[in-house]
Amino acid sequence: MSPIPEPKTIAPYRRCLVEYVYEVEGKKTPVVSGKIITLHWCILEGRKIKIARRIGQTYTLKLQPASLHPQLKRERTVSDVDVDELHLPLFLEMD
Repeated sequence: MSPIPEPKTIAPYRRCLVEYVYEVEGKKTPVVSGKIITLHWCILEGRKIKIARRIGQTYTLKLQPASLHPQLKRERTVSDVDVDELHLPLFLEMD
């Protein structure tokens, strides 16, 4: 889980995404690797967004491939993803 920055540390940006790595469970998934990287909004309009996630817990996420959202490339993104995981499929949480 990448750390969520303080809004003042991303200025002049007012929005920010954070990357989390998830292990995928279940058989009804197109993901082959067993892990994915998911983008979550963590700051919007200069205010922190609470992301209720804990390591070791199971979550059901609504996701879309990040490739369907090319505009995200212009957004501030915080990532603490291990270099060995950078090849994983990238998704955007739609919640």
